Amino acid sequence: MSTSADPIRRESNTDVDAARQAPESLVLAARRTLEMIAVGASLADILTNLCAAIDAQNPDIISTILLADPDGRHLRPVAGPRVPRGWAEAITPLTIGPDIGSCGTAAYLKERVIISDIASDDGLSGVASGQGLVAL
Repeated sequence: MSTSADPIRRESNTDVDAARQAPESLVLAARRTLEMIAVGASLADILTNLCAAIDAQNPDIISTILLADPDGRHLRPVAGPRVPRGWAEAITPLTIGPDIGSCGTAAYLKERVIISDIASDDGLSGVASGQGLVAL
């Protein structure tokens, strides 16, 4: 007999339905990520694998992951297999601060920042558009 204090988590119909609806490629990516963690893969390899899985969902997607330097004032790209090399080089290191592109601003504000058009974003518009990127 189960009570509300029962520590065993049971899957709800919502959980099961969500799992059934998840694209198989994302389920496989999640499984691969867990396998990589279990065998001690490097953080860079794990994050690159995640970016590749995200990018595979749509040919227009180019994902990247930046991590903060120990100083807490700069971001550096650590994963993004489809990101143009020139863009990654141009933003390394990326200062964390307001109006420093979507990534620098998000790190500064500690919240998600979404821009729909890099050309109209003052932060890194020249760098990104020079690499053929249209949104970050």
